[in-house]
Formats: sequence, C-alpha cells, structure tokens
Amino acid sequence: MKKGMLVLCLFLLTGCWDKIELEEQAFVVVVGLDKGKEGMLDVTFQIANPQVGSTDRSKADKEKAYEIVTLSAPNLSVATQMANVSVTRNLSLSHVKALIVGEELAKDNMFLHISETITKERGLRESVLFLVSKENASSFIRNNKTPFETRPHKFYDLMGQRWKETGFVPLSTYQIYIKNTQHDAGAFLSIYGTAKNRHQQVKKEEDENVAGEVKIRSGSHTQSIGSVVFKNGKAIGKLTGEETRLTLLLQQDSDVHELTTSFTDPIKTEKTIGTRIIIEKKAKIKVNTKKSSPVITATVPVKVDLVSVPSLVNYSTNIKNGDRLKSHIEKELERKTDKVVKKSQEELEVDIFEFYYAARRKFLTMKQYEAYNWMKSYPKATVIIHYEVELYQFGEQVLPTNRQRVRD
Repeated sequence: MKKGMLVLCLFLLTGCWDKIELEEQAFVVVVGLDKGKEGMLDVTFQIANPQVGSTDRSKADKEKAYEIVTLSAPNLSVATQMANVSVTRNLSLSHVKALIVGEELAKDNMFLHISETITKERGLRESVLFLVSKENASSFIRNNKTPFETRPHKFYDLMGQRWKETGFVPLSTYQIYIKNTQHDAGAFLSIYGTAKNRHQQVKKEEDENVAGEVKIRSGSHTQSIGSVVFKNGKAIGKLTGEETRLTLLLQQDSDVHELTTSFTDPIKTEKTIGTRIIIEKKAKIKVNTKKSSPVITATVPVKVDLVSVPSLVNYSTNIKNGDRLKSHIEKELERKTDKVVKKSQEELEVDIFEFYYAARRKFLTMKQYEAYNWMKSYPKATVIIHYEVELYQFGEQVLPTNRQRVRD
C-alpha cells in the first residue's frame, strides 16, 4: 500500500517538470510581420513591462512601458527563439493582442504560406486583432504613440471595440482571416492603419478616406480607417471608410448598430444634413442561382435620426418635405452602394458583402455549390440594392429655429 502511494505521489509531481516562473516570462503584446530580404521574414515583438501602469508603478518609475525587438527569421517560431539573444526572459505569445502586417508583405504571394505557419504557433490565440499597416509593421509599432494608454495592449483592445460604434473599420481578427480564406468564395476585410504623419489633400466627405488621409490635429499620428481586401489570402485592394461602412450594412454577421454621417440637403443643396443611421434589422438578401449569372436582391432597412439641419428646412412636421428627404437619403445610399458593388465586381472581382451565405442555401449539396463556382459567378451577377429609410427622431427641438423671432 505504501509503495502504491509513493508511486502515485511521484506520478502527480511529474506535472510540474516544465513549469516556468512568472518572473522568467516576457509577454509579447504585439507581433509585427514584414517582408525581409532573400525570402526571410522581418518579425517585430513589442514586449510589455507588466509593472508599468499597474499598482506596482512606484517600483518602475524609470522603466519603459515596453521593449521593441526586430529580427529576421524564416518564420515566427524561429524568430521567437532567436529573440532570446537579446531578451533574457522566455518570450510568451499567449498575451498577444494584435498582429500587424506590413502592406508590402500582405500583397505578396508568400503571405498565405506565412499565415498558415502562424496557426501552428503554440500560445498565439486566433482571436488576435488583425491590422494591415500602410508602412512597415515595425515602423507602425515604433511610431504608434498613444497619449491615453500607457500600456500598449490597451490601445488595441479599445480600437477593436470602436469598430461597432463607427463602422470606419471592419471586425478584423486572425481567426476570421483564416475562416474566410478557407471558404474560397468571399473576401476578408482587414483594418487599415498608419502611424506616420502625412499631409495630404483632404477629401470632401469625412469618411471618404483611408488611413493617413484624414486631416486631424492630435499628439498621435496613428489613424485607423478603411479596410484592406484579401482574396485567396492575399491583399488585392482597399476600401475607404465610407465603402467599408456600406459593405458592413449588407453583411449578415456584422454587429455595427449605429453610424453617423451627412447627406446633401435635398431642398437647399448648398447645405448638408447631419444624420445618425440606426441598424436594428439585418439586410434581407435573396439570391437566384437558376442561371449561370446569379441575380442578387438586397433590401436594407434603416432608421435615420436628424442630428442637424443647418438649412432650417422643416423636415419634421412638413410631410411633403419629410417624404422628399426620405427618398433623397434612400437614393443617395443606393447610389453609393452601387458604386461599391461595381468596384467589388470589376476591380476586386470578389464578393465582399458575403452574399455567398445566401447563395449556398440554394444548393442541395456542397458539390453542387462548388460546381457553381461562386468566385467566378459573382463578378457577372446582377445586384439590386434597395434601402428602406424611416425618419425616426428629430432631436429635442422638433421644429427649426425661427430666425425672424430671434431677431425680434
């Protein structure tokens, strides 16, 4: 009996043979990937200092919040081990919040192979934020100065949450990238960002830009707006902030609930009307696959709040004006969405709206669906978009200000 107990104790104790003390760990919060020379990969690790920004801050007043290490290696696994040449602690990828990929690498044919090797990396979660940087990923990570977040991981946590509130960027994780690439039918939309200060001509509308084009005065030059379109695992083009928003309005799995934008005043065309678009119901997608070229019909119901009406035209109680505004917003949304559809078919040649989910249900077997070849069928499809606008609220002050009374 005693011998049996001894053997049992020894068996239980063997579970601690590979333990690593917490103070021996170095937690990587951001991984950057760039195209290196001679087929190599330039890997950047942003390693957090757990004491900075914590309750133990008094002991780390003179310490940096993070350390950045860049090196060349054939893959991520080798780079993780080679980093210990200069980092004495064991690098752990279990706390990585974001995967930053340089645009040059994202456009390269080798990126699909690189992305597949990342899935084999132990400890790296598939739910990490996926971002494509306009410049090299190493440059983005080094220049990303966040005035409000001392700890680098917090910036990416909050940025990942803002997509639901603005729609300027898509929900973009490494897990979704892998899933959409394996579908071989649609596209993957990645967040597009930059941390460089660029002085460029500002476009007319606030959301008709991509990262680096928004004129903003701030202590940080980091911008995240627009998206990068991936087809078969490779970056093939970009969408502006407005195009990304319109795409998300049609996607069935999108969780964007509210967008703020502006439209030209239909009566006083020199003015614009500020609106808040509320999405309570998903778009209704119908796909007819009886012909070789599919016919796609999408109906998008939205509610519109009037945030500001500088022209002071009465759109709230004047039914005729209200109907005119409603029709104007519907036509504007349809016109803009048609442009994005045309871009997806003629320039990108890929289904960025995920219409293939509705198309797949039209086939009895997966073999029939695969034989239809949605990737080749979609560019030839007839796509009809309808918006159903409901003027919802007009603010606390329903009627516009009477200027004559103000003067009196």
